[in-house]
Amino acid sequence: MSTPSFRHIGITVSDLERSMRFYCRALGYRLVRERRGQSGDYISELVGLEDAEVDIVLLEAPDGSKLELLQYRSHASAPGADASASEPGRPHFALTVSGLGGIYDRRSKLDITFKSAPLESPDDPVLVAYCHDPDGVIIELVELLGVQR
Repeated sequence: MSTPSFRHIGITVSDLERSMRFYCRALGYRLVRERRGQSGDYISELVGLEDAEVDIVLLEAPDGSKLELLQYRSHASAPGADASASEPGRPHFALTVSGLGGIYDRRSKLDITFKSAPLESPDDPVLVAYCHDPDGVIIELVELLGVQR
């Protein structure tokens, strides 16, 4: 078996357009691929949902990492509440950003809910803040301090 490598993060969202705006405007992603109305036996079997139909977009960060957003047309669910980091099974993902203070200052314009203002880590030379995307997914934003990028 070969060593696995990271491919992408996939997030199911309640409003694809809103989530695309959030990730592109607030965090600098760009649209790479868009596939609307994906359905059929392959999709239904893959995701384990009978008669599944889903819209899928693939976004790319400036560093090349990929984020897949999925909105199910066939099996709509209510958006999640702001998640608690202590919930078992609740994932979060971390992004290295520059200008975390500026992102925090523009949080209302960017439609970002933060758990706190950016905090200086006692362990590493970084600023860190937890925030939520429009569907409550926890995102850890990290800014390296004293490092030229």
